[in-house]
Amino acid sequence: PSQSYTNSVALVRAGRKDDLLKLFVNEPPAGWGSRYNPYMLPLGRVVVTMPGAALARGELDTGTGLGRLVLSDGRAVELAMSKPGRVFGMRFPEGLAYEAKTVPATDFPVYERTLAKRGFEKARVFDCVEKGIGGMRWSLPADDGVWLSWLRKGVDFSMKTGRGAEHVFADSQPFASVAEDSAAYWRRFWSEGARVKVPDPEVQEVFDYGMYKFGAMTDPDGVPAGLQGPWLEDDRLVPWNGDYHFNINVQECYSPAYRGGHFRNLLPLFRMVLSWRGRLRENARMFVGIDDGYVLPHSVDDRGVCIGGFWTGTIDHASTAWVAAMMMRYVRYSGDVAFLKGGAYDFMKGAMPRSAAGGSRSPSGRRRSGVRTTCARRSGATRASSLPLRTASRATWARRPPCSTSVPTPAGPTSSAACRRTWPTGRPESCSSRGSRSLSRTATTPTWRGCIPSTPSPPRTARIRRWSA
Repeated sequence: PSQSYTNSVALVRAGRKDDLLKLFVNEPPAGWGSRYNPYMLPLGRVVVTMPGAALARGELDTGTGLGRLVLSDGRAVELAMSKPGRVFGMRFPEGLAYEAKTVPATDFPVYERTLAKRGFEKARVFDCVEKGIGGMRWSLPADDGVWLSWLRKGVDFSMKTGRGAEHVFADSQPFASVAEDSAAYWRRFWSEGARVKVPDPEVQEVFDYGMYKFGAMTDPDGVPAGLQGPWLEDDRLVPWNGDYHFNINVQECYSPAYRGGHFRNLLPLFRMVLSWRGRLRENARMFVGIDDGYVLPHSVDDRGVCIGGFWTGTIDHASTAWVAAMMMRYVRYSGDVAFLKGGAYDFMKGAMPRSAAGGSRSPSGRRRSGVRTTCARRSGATRASSLPLRTASRATWARRPPCSTSVPTPAGPTSSAACRRTWPTGRPESCSSRGSRSLSRTATTPTWRGCIPSTPSPPRTARIRRWSA
């Protein structure tokens, strides 16, 4: 309760910097036993070596997600990943010898330097080269354990990860099946999104590869992407805990979903935020003394608990309104009225009274809004305060999959007539879905001028991204 808007403003005006820092000190509640924030953990790696072989270049087809490692003698190792099955697969040329070795994150200096001091055990490796199997299991102090396993079957190599299970070796998935999963996933991804074709091959590659990375980072039914998405270095702890920064980072990471036409990839993020409403309502009550609003700190874990004790960041109250604006933009682009009724409108409405309560009076007596524009904020202008450091962080170290409420989306065919409608000014605003998309749309919904009606998409031309060894 002492971390209120009134107390924060009084200390700033009085110039009492030390007292302000003490107000937002990161202390755990009694009984939690730890002062550490939750963070995403690096798992480790599997090192695959091919004695006597030399790598010439790598290739990635962003249209199918399939890759190749081309060797100096012209042979190639094929690569594929099944996102639905959580399996990574490799197929080696006949006669090419290769070896695999599991290297967990606890084998790196980060373990002795940091993890051991925080109660982590070392991961247990169970490589058995003779049987063509291997992997690791890692027990965690405050979360379900995680595991990694790999399996060799002739020229096929597969790797899988998971958590909580005692038996980590599931039936192997043949490489052909993994490759089929990958191609099907990316065919659907590209068919749902905006199709952009430009004459400059370099510009085309920037777009294709950028959208590919967005599709690799997000999923319509996956875990919301944190600061670094799924790309973590395995020999050190991830910067900023790999948490959710709602003061610009989340917005930048998810911005391709809107103009790119991948609206469904936003839903896991929105469901996670909406599942926090009880906590965010309590934040508003404690910080600005209102019962009908929401306050979202700028840096939180996957349960909405504020991370850190950086006071100027934790009172960055524009985060709440910005996420509400993201939800509204999603509704405008997708036509998903059920989502608006199912929680988004409540969140938008809850951001408004908090903004008014967080305002102040100008010398002329006019009320200043508690919300300042992001442009003013980015240019270094002083902004009004209004976001709390809600509570100290939880006594857990590794991120758990978020518990989210179900937000329904309507089913129904997309109107091809709606695709041809635009704003009176003709300004591109959104594009209707295509093919099998199931988002309802009315004839008055603004759409992208000249976009393609909802007809089956033609086969997408393979775009190969190459890099040299």
